[in-house]
Amino acid sequence: MLKEMSGFTGEYKGEWFNYPWYYNEIALNVITKKWRKFIELGTWRGHSICHLCFEIKKHTDDNIEIYTVDTFKPTSTSASCTPSNLKDICYKNIQRMGMENTIKVLECTSHEASLKFEDGYFDFVFIDADHAYERIKEDINDWLPKVKKGGIISGHDYAGEVNGVKKAVDEKFGNNKILKNVGIWEVAVK
Repeated sequence: MLKEMSGFTGEYKGEWFNYPWYYNEIALNVITKKWRKFIELGTWRGHSICHLCFEIKKHTDDNIEIYTVDTFKPTSTSASCTPSNLKDICYKNIQRMGMENTIKVLECTSHEASLKFEDGYFDFVFIDADHAYERIKEDINDWLPKVKKGGIISGHDYAGEVNGVKKAVDEKFGNNKILKNVGIWEVAVK
């Protein structure tokens, strides 16, 4: 039985996870497109991946694979705001939601994680890890081949000039992306 989406360690609502509506949309693809394999790069406190898992499990439990990737170390763009116990916070949140048997946490860089999966493995890849230009560029190049035809590669923090997300996404996809609210970018893989 699903637990309510509350009781998180750290803030659930607020500046870090401001796109639950987007993950609600993505979760519907388990019905409409029979998606089964999802990965999020950049776990932070685990709020967003728990939300995605929660929404997916509302629709099906059948052969679902949900991964999240994080080093749990400060990145070039998160050093000033990364709690020293980030890993513990994340695992407690996943456990508190009863999702420890569904969400597979890969403790490594997103590049290292990409080497663990064959091309065309995932239906959905969400990039929200290190926001430095070179890291985003690497994430896009590493993970785009991992998305099945008909799947989506997407990410967060496109808005603003503070990080390298906008530059890397624009260089790779140009006008072939969809921009959503709160800095979400999305590309359908053909």
